[in-house]
Amino acid sequence: MLQTLQRTMRRHDLVAPGAHLLLAVSGGADSTAMAVALAALQKRYRLKLTLAHLHHGLRGADADGDARFVRRLARNVKADVVMGKADVRRRARRGGVSLEMAAREARYDFLDRAARRVGAGYIATAHTADDQAETVLLRLTRGAGPQGLAGIPYRAERRGLVIIRPLLDVTRRQVEAFLRRQGVAWREDATNRDPAFLRNRVRHEVLPVLARQLNPRVREALCRLAVIAGEENRWMEQEAGRLLDGCRGEGSRLMLKESELGSSPVPLVRRALRRWLAEIGVPSEALDFEAVERVRALAAGSRGGRSVPLAGG
Repeated sequence: MLQTLQRTMRRHDLVAPGAHLLLAVSGGADSTAMAVALAALQKRYRLKLTLAHLHHGLRGADADGDARFVRRLARNVKADVVMGKADVRRRARRGGVSLEMAAREARYDFLDRAARRVGAGYIATAHTADDQAETVLLRLTRGAGPQGLAGIPYRAERRGLVIIRPLLDVTRRQVEAFLRRQGVAWREDATNRDPAFLRNRVRHEVLPVLARQLNPRVREALCRLAVIAGEENRWMEQEAGRLLDGCRGEGSRLMLKESELGSSPVPLVRRALRRWLAEIGVPSEALDFEAVERVRALAAGSRGGRSVPLAGG
């Protein structure tokens, strides 16, 4: 596992030597393995490590035990630790979102604050190849295009901080084997088997069926799809950016030249329009395929004086 992690770090240029990393650690196998592995590589890369743990307020005494476990883990790997707490149920009710979405938002908000407080320039999360396969399959069933099928990126930016996923080429089986060899225990979250959560159904029900009946290496195939889609998506984004720059009207970012759009391939027009609509304030959740198509049809029409409604005014 260590070799795979190092190869991923080199191939995707995840972190500069001497960097300060804030590690998102829940206490589960994946994040525990990430903390132990990066601690083992700390001297080689001259890294400063700080562990960060958010108590979601969902699992009572079990969650309290997770917090105690992460504190002990931080002592064992000789790293500082930052702890936080959130009321995820309340956040979900207020925002009208699922518990999964509310927990994700709370977690990243906490990690942002914690990284700035301790002076870390990087946030490391413990997403694995299994997480990647599940994400791609979920997005595939929702009709995602290349951007969605690219899955979880190895490296991304959020609010001026760099988020890295050093375990993205490591399988969950490799994670657990690594921890057993190291003699390191981890915490088991009972909610990870709760079928009420969609991702759990994909993990424990859908993917095993696909592996048995279609392709025993389906997880590997989905991860390969993410790599291919990601590379093609980056190229298409560059081309769409060039098209958008060439279509901008003079004096107002709210205007585009229809003549430039009309002579371009449809896939690039869709991407350019999506980027433009996001720039001028259309909410991301409203930028689905149908909305972009309505705008494209408007631009392609020969009659003037028409309009289409979009969310957000």
